[in-house]
Amino acid sequence: MSVFGNAVRFLDDHINPVLVKELRQAVQSNFVTVLLLVYLLIDILAMMLAVLFDHSLTSSLHAGGDVFMTLDTILLGTCLLFVPTYAGIRLAAERADQNVDLMFITTIQPGAVIWGKALTALAIALLVVSVCAPFMMMTFLLRGIDVPTICFVVAMDLVVVGAGVAGALFIAALPIRWPIRLLLALALLVGMVTAFSLAISGAGGLILWGVGSRMASWHFWIPTLMFLGFILAACGLLLFLACAALAPQASDRARPVRLYATLAWALTGAACVVVARAHWPLGDPSDFGRSFLRAWANGAIGLLAIGLVIAGCERDVWGLRLRRTVPRAPALRPFWLVFSSGALGGLLWTGLMIAGTLATLWFGMHPHRKLMPHLVREIHIDVGLVCTVLSYVLVGTLLRDYVFRRKVNTMLVGALAMLLMAAGSLIPMLIAAFHNPDSWGLTDTRWLFLNPMAGIALETHRHGGAAVYSMVAVIWCGIMVLLNLPWAVRQLRACRPAAENVPLESRHQI
Repeated sequence: MSVFGNAVRFLDDHINPVLVKELRQAVQSNFVTVLLLVYLLIDILAMMLAVLFDHSLTSSLHAGGDVFMTLDTILLGTCLLFVPTYAGIRLAAERADQNVDLMFITTIQPGAVIWGKALTALAIALLVVSVCAPFMMMTFLLRGIDVPTICFVVAMDLVVVGAGVAGALFIAALPIRWPIRLLLALALLVGMVTAFSLAISGAGGLILWGVGSRMASWHFWIPTLMFLGFILAACGLLLFLACAALAPQASDRARPVRLYATLAWALTGAACVVVARAHWPLGDPSDFGRSFLRAWANGAIGLLAIGLVIAGCERDVWGLRLRRTVPRAPALRPFWLVFSSGALGGLLWTGLMIAGTLATLWFGMHPHRKLMPHLVREIHIDVGLVCTVLSYVLVGTLLRDYVFRRKVNTMLVGALAMLLMAAGSLIPMLIAAFHNPDSWGLTDTRWLFLNPMAGIALETHRHGGAAVYSMVAVIWCGIMVLLNLPWAVRQLRACRPAAENVPLESRHQI
């Protein structure tokens, strides 16, 4: 009895307080009660109408699958609409300007707030599923579907809803104005509609072919676990970014995000390499290992290219709170610089991750010599993309240092980089179109070198165009790095503990 009592006391002391508060309010509110009753009524009516009025149930071999698809469409559609909306609106209301003081006077960490609300939303989704699950299991008696398929599809629905909750909490936690938040919410709605369509079509395919007969094969479990790992890693990244958005500006907001991103990158990359280096014959329909590795590499490069712009917006002067955490051992300071908040550290961390991604792609695909030409072209396109984006970011840094004299916020670097990127991508193409409107097209490659995505078009219309583009991008990036050396040296010299640091102007404390 003492062991049980100690376990209860341990859980009572360490349970998430936000989770307890949110669950108590959810149980006491009418929203959850009405939602569960509505689900119960819809399921009863759907089953009653199907059994009483559908005369094909006695003869059809797919009646159970058809009824299950109806119930699953209702369940996933409404959960995907209401549960993320419920979680996002509650966090956005607490994040609003009139209530923002509550976030800073409490001793609860931002991570506890985000994870508490995420777990609350998942608990509500589980309540809804627990109401619908008995009726969905009854469809097994109508033939046309097996129990493993029912369980697998319901678990897939929970994963999709969890992804929607993570996206809603991320948007709600951002310190932005409501028009931008509304645009992001609309983008999330489009993404959830797309996810809903893919999930329902996937569920239809699983019901048609069945899941139970495939569970004994690795050809089923490897793609399933890989997809699940990718989705969970993306959800975790969104939640860590939401925690960083809630944290005070003076804190080291980037360190948890970079540590998690590095760990998730390493685990997913290692899994993709292990699967890709397995002995799958080329051209085999089951050759999904190399497809996963290429998808992982392309997704990582795309996210890290966005990370370059975000890193350029970070502080370039550390405050006293951060300088107190600088290690006194000089050998540990490079690690602190790379993983802590700061523009130079963010660019270095992103560059190392990009280099590691390309090396992992090369290592995973290298044994298959027939794929080497495609691999080299893909690496040229990726190198050209990241070097072009980095060049635009460094141009924005130069403009802030020498044109605006560092009197503006570092957020201007990201804004300048995106504006210059848009101008460099569109203006040359418009000039070429006006100059020669009859014969100009994407085959006129002279006007595409300022576009980060130009490597794809160049390689499509001209063999070896991606290699030329990547070489030009590397030269441009090298020039920008040399011009920004004083900016980088200034941050390296400031990477010292607070007692050893040189005095810094108060206007540069961000």
